[in-house]
Amino acid sequence: SLTACSDREMKIKSTGNSIKAFLYQEIKNKRGFTNLYIANLFLQFLSYEERRATCHSVYNNLSNGGAFIVVEKINQSTGVTQDIFSQIYHDAKLNSGVTNEELIIKQRSIRGILKPFTFQQNYNMLKKCNFHVETFFQYMNVVGYLCLK
Repeated sequence: SLTACSDREMKIKSTGNSIKAFLYQEIKNKRGFTNLYIANLFLQFLSYEERRATCHSVYNNLSNGGAFIVVEKINQSTGVTQDIFSQIYHDAKLNSGVTNEELIIKQRSIRGILKPFTFQQNYNMLKKCNFHVETFFQYMNVVGYLCLK
């Protein structure tokens, strides 16, 4: 379930865990219309229906010519590439000083909560909401989508 925390945060509650995620920042023009929404690593914590409804709501409240910037962690389209990227990520965390135990705790805390889509699933969902979609960033399993109305 989602509970509003402030203008810029939503709280996602799950069994025994709660995660704060940055939902969006809203930038309005002089006439009060929203020109830009930003969803940073948020949609991946919602069910498909909640994601679709959120994206439709953003589209409907966005001024013509406005943008919706979405940054999401993605699953790779094959198990082999998913394993490669997961191992690279795991090694990078270990090299930065995070312990194996800390990694396992983090993975357990988001298991069942984090539900990333593939690149194509995110792209298709945003297109179905009538956005013109371009990517502006990708680093391993993180993708930035620029969605224009």
